Amino acid sequence: MAILSLYPLPAIAYTHDGSATLISEGNVLYSYEEEKLSRFQHAVSEFPEKAAVVGFQQTGIHPNQIESLVVTSIENCPARPDFASRVQFAKELLHLHKDIDVTCVPHHMAHSALAVLTSPFDECVFLTMDGGGDYLMGHWGIFRDGAFQVVEEFRFSPALIFAYLTTLGGFSIFEEGKLMGLSAFGKIDPSLLGWLQEHFWIRDGTATVAISRKLRLRWQSSLHLDAIDAGSLRRPKYSRGGVDFTGPSVIDWPSRVCPADLAATGQHFFELLVLRAVKNIRDRTGIEQFALGGGAFLNVLVNEKLRREAEVSPYIPVAPHDAGLSLGAALFKLHQSTARRPEFETSAYLGPKFDRSNIASLLAAHCLQYEEPKDIARSVARALADGKVVGLFQDKAEFGARALGARSVLADPREEASKFRVNQALKKRDWFMPYAPAILEEHGGDYFEGFVPAPYMNTVFRVRRDKAHLIPAAIHVDGTCRAQSVNEKQNPFFYRLISEFAKLTGVPMVLNTSFNRHGVPIVATPRQAIEHLLEGSVDLLAIEGYLVSPLVRTRRVATLADDTTNRAWEHLKWVARLLERENIDAARDYLKRTELPITVGREGITFLTEVIWVPGDDLGKLQSSLFRYMDACQHRK
Repeated sequence: MAILSLYPLPAIAYTHDGSATLISEGNVLYSYEEEKLSRFQHAVSEFPEKAAVVGFQQTGIHPNQIESLVVTSIENCPARPDFASRVQFAKELLHLHKDIDVTCVPHHMAHSALAVLTSPFDECVFLTMDGGGDYLMGHWGIFRDGAFQVVEEFRFSPALIFAYLTTLGGFSIFEEGKLMGLSAFGKIDPSLLGWLQEHFWIRDGTATVAISRKLRLRWQSSLHLDAIDAGSLRRPKYSRGGVDFTGPSVIDWPSRVCPADLAATGQHFFELLVLRAVKNIRDRTGIEQFALGGGAFLNVLVNEKLRREAEVSPYIPVAPHDAGLSLGAALFKLHQSTARRPEFETSAYLGPKFDRSNIASLLAAHCLQYEEPKDIARSVARALADGKVVGLFQDKAEFGARALGARSVLADPREEASKFRVNQALKKRDWFMPYAPAILEEHGGDYFEGFVPAPYMNTVFRVRRDKAHLIPAAIHVDGTCRAQSVNEKQNPFFYRLISEFAKLTGVPMVLNTSFNRHGVPIVATPRQAIEHLLEGSVDLLAIEGYLVSPLVRTRRVATLADDTTNRAWEHLKWVARLLERENIDAARDYLKRTELPITVGREGITFLTEVIWVPGDDLGKLQSSLFRYMDACQHRK
């Protein structure tokens, strides 16, 4: 049976991260996200037409061979009066038979099916938490004897509280990962944590979030003019935060707590909620195996807490967020029709692969110099050991949010400057976001405490103290590392590349980040990879056996600012915010804690060009001492 699965249907608003999946004869042949082909990040409200067409081309399946069309529900699609017309529209766009079987899988069941049916568990709890789908924000139940039994549904989720705090921290929709990354630089604020615990909690014996009666939940309509981004003419799924809270007990937290402390507090509270929900389910069912789905479980810190503190065995699939819905819905259809799981272990490498002869023609058209080393894995490893940053475009593309050695940018984890070079030359993302390594699976326990295989880079590990000095570029400020484990079966080429690097350096890992600039989807085509090379984003491009050099020698970007310098500037911006509100005492207390060489007086304080000026003081002297301090931070080794 040939199955085509799509998420979402055409012309349905407020969806994101659409994808298409093809299954034939019980085997997953292809799954890929629309955003990587359309180049519209998160593919908001986009039908995955490009993803489906590329799937037909890659697998050789013709549209008229499709026997079953599967769609994932959003906003309870089957009950919509326009459901049939939208299905018909999808069939016409993709030239499918008009009378083929159509199955609509509920949103959260698609999440759960992906987690359960790709897990190693014969019996388990399935749990999903996200920002919403089918007017729910998750559910949990038991998978036993080949059947899914839903026990509890959620109309409110910890994920939504985290999204709310994300916007309070100054970030936009879909940027929950930034709040998570910033959390390591802050401290838990007792007043904010107390307010959160007073107004949100997990009900006893359940996984349901309760909300205080003192608060009123208010959804923000995306039709409001304030929700429109005039610069891009894009409209987010909701306006600021998607949800707001009103009531006499709501506090203006952005003026009370700095972003780093708000992030640390929000991350901690999110972990408390999820851990309590999981423990309640475990105590109720006696089951320790958990298959987890939904965008909440892109949070690698909470995944690590579940593994270490909740006394459960968690499994998080390759794409727990909405991008995985088409794959989950297809697996659910396969299971319901045949009572089988996929015939073969589901891989992360489900995207398109490109022909070498076409790539050679493209390189020639760009007049690029390239070579064909006998062992390109060894050549790339040698370049990394020599300090080069290499773009890797090899074999089938990864499916999901992480780069796993097929569309990756690689660097040397032994040099802390590597992450600054990658950030400033390619990623240009927020300075506080960590970079992840890919490590040979058999060496994971040598470097990380409590190591378990993590092929999808979906958890963090604490780095062993005796190894930390070997991989400074791969360690976050809190001593953790979001590592990808690599074995020879999953990705033979990447495994061999890391093995060659280990032979040269003694370190069995490489720094691994996604092959894209910040705010742009991961590269999907050879042309896009070449464009990154020509823009100087990488020193070399390894693409399907070719090692390509840029037209001109890339300029080694100097380290403009290290983490210490960036943290200092973040402190200054927060102090400026306090001073604008005339909160002098809070600014003084904050500066004492950060040990910055700045004094704050009670009389009229002005903030200008990121320099705090106290009337009566010598402005030139203050500027001079401030910039001397920043310069010292920049050059501190």
